Amino acid sequence: MAYDDFEDGDYTNDPTWSDVGGTATVAVSEASKKNGVYGIEFTTASNTYKALQTTIGAVATLDTWTWIRTSNVAGTWSNYGFISSNAVSTIGIATSNFVYRDSTGYHDMPTATPANNTWYILRMVYDGTNTDFYVYDDSFAELTSVTGTTPYTTGNVVKIEMFVQNMNGTTYLDDVGYGDRDPPAPPVTGQYMSLQKYW
Repeated sequence: MAYDDFEDGDYTNDPTWSDVGGTATVAVSEASKKNGVYGIEFTTASNTYKALQTTIGAVATLDTWTWIRTSNVAGTWSNYGFISSNAVSTIGIATSNFVYRDSTGYHDMPTATPANNTWYILRMVYDGTNTDFYVYDDSFAELTSVTGTTPYTTGNVVKIEMFVQNMNGTTYLDDVGYGDRDPPAPPVTGQYMSLQKYW
């Protein structure tokens, strides 16, 4: 299991998040924190984007999550994803909806609508065959989920990605975690998230 809370004040090491494209601004700051002192923030204008990736080796199954909030849910395309076989599977906030990507493209998640400047947890669980997507609120209650989807691509997961585009505002992420899904991931609880930093 690996975890980045950005408390070292830097996203370029421990672990390394590599800049893989885009002209939008990214920084570690106190304003972007959910917990602790620091988080990471992306500030984008129309027709700009920024993507950061960290390499995790090659894992057959994965449980990964992040805290996220955005200042402009109507204008943003803020995604958190994993990469396998050079394709990306993602969960995120896009044009006032929670969204996920499966083998047929992007889809809105049911029943829940994001709000501006509100913290959520985005989570994906990949068992090597299917991907489950979950959104939780600030009190760790599940807001919406889609399970048993066919992923955009299969194969070992090699990278985690943060991606923000076209939002005319700021998106904040904090406490990014990822690990092998073995045994199957239990439900999210506040105790695990706040104290043990895994599910």
